[in-house]
Amino acid sequence: MVFVGLIVGLALLFIVVSTLRPAKSSPDTKSPLSFAPLSVPSDAAALLLARQAVLGQNLHDARERALPWFTQEFGLADDAAHQLWTDALEVARDKPHPEENLGKLIGPIKARCTLQEMKELGRMLTDIANLDDGAQAEQVRLADEVRRRLSLPRENDDASHNRTDA
Repeated sequence: MVFVGLIVGLALLFIVVSTLRPAKSSPDTKSPLSFAPLSVPSDAAALLLARQAVLGQNLHDARERALPWFTQEFGLADDAAHQLWTDALEVARDKPHPEENLGKLIGPIKARCTLQEMKELGRMLTDIANLDDGAQAEQVRLADEVRRRLSLPRENDDASHNRTDA
């Protein structure tokens, strides 16, 4: 009898706790960010920066650089910037090669950002790549391809191409 009471009590506790805790996203639940259709430049920029961070090793420092940039460049509130980064990282980790969707990412940036904002994105891609004592070859390729598609000059800074081994 005590055993049955214990089981019922544990079951009730589980039900109460599971209703109070926010549900984790299931595999069927999509992140609000995806590669199509994108129309908001901040979403596209976040996906590019998150991919650059995932290619490197220093996600914490990348986040520390990206969050203030989102608030300054796109006028996002701190909590919105944090959520955008979290969602972008999730997509960047789930999609092994989001570069295949680069056109979808570049479109809203090219259409709605100023030349100075696009240059700043290029600088941020380089900064995040260099967090690990120099950029990996894949990070350099991503930054260069984004610059090419945005019609920006390639950075001649030797520090942005410190480490090109894979």
